[in-house]
Amino acid sequence: EKGQEIRLSGLREVHFGLQLAGIPHVCRFVESFEEHANENVTELWLVFKFEGQSLRQYLYETNVEGSLIHFQTSHFWRDLRQSPHGPRMIKEVMRQILQGVSFCHTKNVTHRDLKPDNLIVHVQLPSSGLVPSFEEERFSIVLKLADFGSAVDAYSVEHLYGTGGPSQEEETLDYAPPEVLFGDGVPCAAMRPHSYDLWSAGVIFLEMLLGTSKVFQIDGRTRAYMTVKMPNAPPKMIEQACLLKAFMEYRIYPPPSHSPSHSPPHSSHDPPAPPAPPAPPAP
Repeated sequence: EKGQEIRLSGLREVHFGLQLAGIPHVCRFVESFEEHANENVTELWLVFKFEGQSLRQYLYETNVEGSLIHFQTSHFWRDLRQSPHGPRMIKEVMRQILQGVSFCHTKNVTHRDLKPDNLIVHVQLPSSGLVPSFEEERFSIVLKLADFGSAVDAYSVEHLYGTGGPSQEEETLDYAPPEVLFGDGVPCAAMRPHSYDLWSAGVIFLEMLLGTSKVFQIDGRTRAYMTVKMPNAPPKMIEQACLLKAFMEYRIYPPPSHSPSHSPPHSSHDPPAPPAPPAPPAP
């Protein structure tokens, strides 16, 4: 079953790679081919132009302590925040993200999984050291959107998502908009799916400023309380409940349930809604 889901994701990559060919700020798809690993397994291979490395690789670095691997903000991110030229770099990154998203939306394509892992960046800096520096003004950046395995358009929804249609399984919770998290399993707002990408772009902007994708957080005491109150819930459901609680603390609430823009496109296949997050303990 998982193999079929992965194959459909690859076929969506092929579909959108062809549909978005020549679009600025989208990774260049070259070709796809199949290879028979054995008589029972056929592998689908995708070929793209090399465009650079992910924005996440620029923003974070790994810190290995024994068998544990921690991610921490990188020298690049600290330069980004401390250099007088850092704001110009952030502005340029956001400009190119929004341009790429705008081009996709003109083709009625919603990416649905924008995050630093799926933004490929090529930075040219005058520094000759191993760690890029913003001490000089001269630098250029080219950013391209990648990984359209979760993207949707009219054709893919009907033909490339199987019988269940798009779901939250193809999405990343930290970057999902309120209408999805509050939406009883809907993959995007049916009448305004492009709003998904705009919310994700806003989270990425905050992530570049804060150095974390957890831009909507609750305090540790409340998180621990909610975890105890949901002993049998899977980790993803607990994380979703914590996000919903954080949204409510920011006064972000779901739209009215009768709103047509909030209706799922494939309601007969939607999974059941997660339980409402419990109230935090009294101080």
